[in-house]
Amino acid sequence: TAGGRIIKDKLFFFGGYQGTRQRSDPAANKAYTPTAATLKGDFSVVDGAKANGGCLTAQRNLKDPTGVLYPGNKIPVNTFDPAGLKLASTYIPLSADPCGLTYFGYLANNPDDQWIGRVDYNISAKQQFYGRYFMYDYTALSLFDGHNALTTGSPGNLDRSQTMTIGDTYTFSPTAVNSLHATFDRRRDNRSSAANLFSPADLGVNMFINVPNYTQLSVSSYSGSGFNVGCGTCALANFDINTYQLADDFTLIRGKHQIAVGFDGRKDQFNSYNNQQSNGQFTFNGGISGDGLADLLIGRFDGSPGLTDGNVISDYLRQTVMAAYVQDAFRPTSHLSINLGVRWEPSVPSYDKYGRGNQFSYPLFLQGWHSSQFPLAPAGLIFTGDSTNKYGKALTAAHWATFSPRLGIVWDPNGDGKQTIRASFGLIHDTTELFYPERWTTNAPYVSSISLTSGQFSNPFASYVSNGKSGDPFPGNAIFAPQQAYISVPGNMKVTYMMQWNISYQRQIAKDWVVTANYLGNATRHIWGSTDINYSIYTGSTATTSNSNQRRLTYLLNPAQGQYYADIQQTDDGANSEYHGLLMKAEHRMSHHFTLFTTYTWSHCVSSWDFAGELAATVYQNPLNRATGERGNCGFDHRHNFSISLVATSPGFGGGIAKKITQDWQLAPLANLF
Repeated sequence: TAGGRIIKDKLFFFGGYQGTRQRSDPAANKAYTPTAATLKGDFSVVDGAKANGGCLTAQRNLKDPTGVLYPGNKIPVNTFDPAGLKLASTYIPLSADPCGLTYFGYLANNPDDQWIGRVDYNISAKQQFYGRYFMYDYTALSLFDGHNALTTGSPGNLDRSQTMTIGDTYTFSPTAVNSLHATFDRRRDNRSSAANLFSPADLGVNMFINVPNYTQLSVSSYSGSGFNVGCGTCALANFDINTYQLADDFTLIRGKHQIAVGFDGRKDQFNSYNNQQSNGQFTFNGGISGDGLADLLIGRFDGSPGLTDGNVISDYLRQTVMAAYVQDAFRPTSHLSINLGVRWEPSVPSYDKYGRGNQFSYPLFLQGWHSSQFPLAPAGLIFTGDSTNKYGKALTAAHWATFSPRLGIVWDPNGDGKQTIRASFGLIHDTTELFYPERWTTNAPYVSSISLTSGQFSNPFASYVSNGKSGDPFPGNAIFAPQQAYISVPGNMKVTYMMQWNISYQRQIAKDWVVTANYLGNATRHIWGSTDINYSIYTGSTATTSNSNQRRLTYLLNPAQGQYYADIQQTDDGANSEYHGLLMKAEHRMSHHFTLFTTYTWSHCVSSWDFAGELAATVYQNPLNRATGERGNCGFDHRHNFSISLVATSPGFGGGIAKKITQDWQLAPLANLF
């Protein structure tokens, strides 16, 4: 760091740099890879019983795609799939262990650099200006040596975070001060696999490829672990987040009052371009032959799904966040202080810049209504340009009349400074997350993601037919394939808010002891949960996992249109939570060479949902009643929490040198019990 003056009493600078370099041996990861025998089709050892020199507790008998057993667990090499064989023999290390055990490590050398600079300028005795810039660079390295693809499960990243702030403080008078600041923040995350990694096309797979150096593939083994190539977060992607902010705070003192008013405005942007699905995601789990590696070699993917493919996932989310407040802190008497205020913070939902997103409506589905924007879309699916959508690109309403009052009181009953009563109440509205509806653009028809439960690795779309066309549907026209998953945001979601309150009593006992009793409580209302509104109906003994889509509500109501829907995850704004806590504290201030601090908290938190961050994946166990499956203790609930700490300082013993050596030593034990 370095700093100093540029102009005496006027202009000053400060700058700094920090660099970090680390070199570490990677952790040992375990995988099960091909052996010399399995590459020749001989699975008699890896799938044989231990009693007969094999690797399993009980022998597993492999079968061909028609269900006929392979004699002796030996697969004819002439039935191998060329793409599967090329991957297994060229890019996966051959194991010397008879059961295929292999160890490998991910590269762990991740450098980072940080830069900071600041300028302060005293314009006048009343006005001060500053400018500040901070930049952080982080690099995560990825590795592929051209032969061992096991190391490709860790993504490469080039991250850069930058923040620029300018501020101005103007003193109108000793009792009136204004502070203004503007900030721009940007975080860039450029992600990719190693530049020399192969794609499925390099293996001989007949499919459209978006990225020349990306493959995502998983293979199970007899132990279940198998091996992976690439990862879901390894795909070529750019994530850029921008925030523009302007805020101002004005403070005025008048008599016993300290009044503050201010505003805060932000413009948030999230721009992304993600190839996670665009090269296909393959799974070989042994569902065809009984062994995942055998499935790879014969080229038969299988699973739920065995292949996921789609267009590039892209988001250009936008959101405006604003707030204004006024508050007054005043002392009606020398024994009483009051702080009261109100904050206006409208809830304006985020939206995609290009209007991508859709919403499901059961009434329109039952009417057989189809979108004018995408006539081939299944019934009941509303898009941003449809006349039935009242809320534009956000697809849900903004709420402008959201006010958050607060009140705080501090009272000294006797005015002697030995006891204090504090009480407060506040209502706080939450701001919707910019990222919350991000999965909109994975809905059809944008990514047009499709899932195949089985197929041939070297030609995965050989028997695929969609919208009357056969073969690989990518790159992408709008595809509304059967059994697609959707997320849906209702048209008018209530804003999440929390009410907080507390009351405490603090008293000094004797000269050095202070005790405190504090009750804290809060209640959160309209927590955004997620429920599947297209759940499957249980039909008794006829219900199986294979017919779950035929038992979904949309299919039962209208099979022709309902076949296009799998789960439909929709926001539910009805979840609640409550917290109550009692905090007891005793403190012995430093005297007689020791300080003692001890606290005990009893608390209980109950919730019907913990906010998940975005509308995706997790849904209620019981879609008809959140209370039956979700209501319970919060994930962070700790009923009892006890803490005690002591700081003891030695007074010194003897005199002269002995006292100097033995004095001011400190012992500070700390104990926590949860």
